[in-house]
Amino acid sequence: MTETLLSPSNVLLYGRIVEDLNVIRPFPWRLRVQAYVASTANIVLANDAPDPIDDVSIKGTKKRVFLREQGTQTENGIYVLEGKKLVRLEDFESDIVVRVRRGTLYGGKSFLLKTDGLVKNPEAEDERDTRHGPFVQPRGGVQGQVEQQLQAADTHLARIYGFSFEGDYYNLSRPVFFLVHGDGVPATEVGLGRGQVNRARAPGDPSLTGVGAADYQISEDVMVWSYDKADYTIRMDVETGMFEDVLLGAMFDGGGPGGFDASGMNARGMNARGMNARGMNARGMNARGMNARGMNARGNSD
Repeated sequence: MTETLLSPSNVLLYGRIVEDLNVIRPFPWRLRVQAYVASTANIVLANDAPDPIDDVSIKGTKKRVFLREQGTQTENGIYVLEGKKLVRLEDFESDIVVRVRRGTLYGGKSFLLKTDGLVKNPEAEDERDTRHGPFVQPRGGVQGQVEQQLQAADTHLARIYGFSFEGDYYNLSRPVFFLVHGDGVPATEVGLGRGQVNRARAPGDPSLTGVGAADYQISEDVMVWSYDKADYTIRMDVETGMFEDVLLGAMFDGGGPGGFDASGMNARGMNARGMNARGMNARGMNARGMNARGMNARGNSD
């Protein structure tokens, strides 16, 4: 991430990947079935059902059990416990996505069950819906730049605390979520020619991250992502507080029946869209409005 001829156009994001927010591509349109637990090994159907399955007890539950690792492929499917035996539910006429609710190994995961009993991982690239679905029919049109960024490999949502641009570093007033790609580069990476990690202050060498100063501290686990200022991205702002502030106050400007309604002077009427940069941007007051043609020599000529 050293300085290059194009570095003035780079935007560097400083933050951490949010581990509990994952970017997951939607599955193609298929029937979806919930299963209580999934098997982790072959189960002999003639014998009594094992208990527990994947560390989850199934006795007395009458919930669906997904057998996914049978020695005979056609035995894979959805079962329920009847007495002490697992009894298969009806066969499905099309492929289904099975969502497993509980279990140490498979809890919270989804699997694609084919009509012939083959079980596949729908997280595989060829089983993902590459459009923002799922829909009964594929969406028409050409993929936009935002979709391409979202569908790129190794995408994450990161909590960004600050950014640098044209040699200056700026702290955000509050952290913001941005779409990033890859794990990022440590802001405290090894200094050039020194071989040690900068633990006291970071970045130790301006050429590492494109900022022109190193007289501030950044936590050692903060990562840096580099983008061009013209790249497409996704930003999410998070607002926390009481409902009367973040919902009622924002919508009704009064927080209840006694306040202004949506047709009054609420946030919609005076929001950022109504007074944003587009309304007062360079286009509205640019050189074209006051250019040489309007005040040229012809208008003031002799």
